[in-house]
Amino acid sequence: MEMKVEIPNFEKILVKFEDIPGQAKDNVLIELVNIANDLKNEMITSMENSPATGRKYKRGVGYHTASSPYNPPRRMDGGLIGGFELDIDSVHLSVEVGNIIKDPDYPRYLEEGTPRMLPRPYIQPAIDNMEYNMKSRIMNAIRNSVRGA
Repeated sequence: MEMKVEIPNFEKILVKFEDIPGQAKDNVLIELVNIANDLKNEMITSMENSPATGRKYKRGVGYHTASSPYNPPRRMDGGLIGGFELDIDSVHLSVEVGNIIKDPDYPRYLEEGTPRMLPRPYIQPAIDNMEYNMKSRIMNAIRNSVRGA
């Protein structure tokens, strides 16, 4: 599953970055990491605040009440939340927020649903909530880096 936040003309901007000193690129990468962490935190917050309006079922020695369809998944054991990680690519000035859970692809099943379960999206809503802010922060970091170079 891949979701990206696209910056218009970002490839052209990166070409111009080739002539800019390393410190300016580092400043942009630092802001990208900050944005990725904020996105991760937005997803976690949505899960922690998701209403307990779904099905209640036995889980271990207690009970868990799931989220209802189209709400973020509710925290159960912390595995999904604890599995978030950042993949930082300083060469291409990119940062990905991913999850270490790959098999089964539980994060995708929650986001997109399955034939037996309606979706509990938490990635796309977080991106939607932050998209304008992310783009403006990236552009500001680029502008500030170019001015300071």
